[in-house]
Amino acid sequence: MGGFGQLDLWRLAGKRSYERGEGYLDAVIGLRRIGDGVRATVHGTEPYRVSLSWADDQLAGSCSCPYGDAGAFCKHCVAVGLRWIDHDDEPVAPPTTEIRAYLESLDRQALVDLLCDHAVDNEWLHEDLSSLAADSNTRSSDSAGPGRARQ
Repeated sequence: MGGFGQLDLWRLAGKRSYERGEGYLDAVIGLRRIGDGVRATVHGTEPYRVSLSWADDQLAGSCSCPYGDAGAFCKHCVAVGLRWIDHDDEPVAPPTTEIRAYLESLDRQALVDLLCDHAVDNEWLHEDLSSLAADSNTRSSDSAGPGRARQ
């Protein structure tokens, strides 16, 4: 990602939310790169899911807190943005060897069941899998070729 700085966060959040976000830096966990952005969880009154994206020189953020749900760029977005600025040069860690070994040990049906069960409780996983499924369906439709019926 990249391309944004503290001034972008300040402009989107405003003085009060920016300053409050600085106090949440230690509450950010699970910071990871996704596509054109980052995701993390910020522990406040409860765990809040935060996504930041950078596209066309524009920073956008979303948060599951009440203020973020109302469309505001909240203190949790600021905290994630500041943490990302500090860690942008760090590589994104792949799943641990133990996770990979466990998943590889599962048969196909058990793996499908595991992902579906977790997608019910994990909004981000649900969104990611939905996007992958939609992309797969689009590619399948496009491969039907001209003049062929698409299903």
